[in-house]
Amino acid sequence: MSGTLYVTANMHYHEILGVLASLLEWTQDDDINIVLMGDQMRKKFDKYYGDFGKTNVMVLVAVALDPRYKMRFVKFSLRKIYPLDFKKVEELYAKVFEVLNQLYNHYSNVSSTGKNDGSSSFNTNDNDGQNFDGVVKNKQMRKIYDEFYENDVEDAMEKSELEEYLDAPPEKMNNETFDILKWWSDKCTTYKVLASMAKDILAIPLLEDVEKYEEEISCNMEDTRGGS
Repeated sequence: MSGTLYVTANMHYHEILGVLASLLEWTQDDDINIVLMGDQMRKKFDKYYGDFGKTNVMVLVAVALDPRYKMRFVKFSLRKIYPLDFKKVEELYAKVFEVLNQLYNHYSNVSSTGKNDGSSSFNTNDNDGQNFDGVVKNKQMRKIYDEFYENDVEDAMEKSELEEYLDAPPEKMNNETFDILKWWSDKCTTYKVLASMAKDILAIPLLEDVEKYEEEISCNMEDTRGGS
């Protein structure tokens, strides 16, 4: 899988969060026109992304397989999306965790029966890493990432391969470019089963609706500011 041909699936969720973060910022704007535009665009956002219970759960599984974020960021971000609905956060988190465990058990069984030698081939030759430039430049998203790393807490216990991965400290985002395919390729002996999972799940093609939506709200923002 070449990084020049595909945007890996883990990026989709961050793009959605980036849009939401911008809309939330607009609600704090001093310009009433921006506030009203934000309310309008939030309704459109909620129509497509407002209920993550109806979203393809693999989008969130892909986030869990990003060593910078894992399941901790899934819960952390869901709390940002549903700050007053703790039950929904726990239900969605449990759903993602259940699917992640089911996938892990499946890949583990395949590996143990010898149908897969556990080695994972990642084509990273043409992959310069994932550019977070668009997301990181979003001031609100930068705050979310910083808050996540500051509040991250790990627990020590006897773990399976999946638990070891999820409980290990997340990789710090020291720069805006991270080659997730190379990371998993380098870790294929440490996380034999998970590397196989990551190779398949991160290759899931996703629609470019988020990018189009971001362009639309940016244009609306410029039009509103220009007319005020």
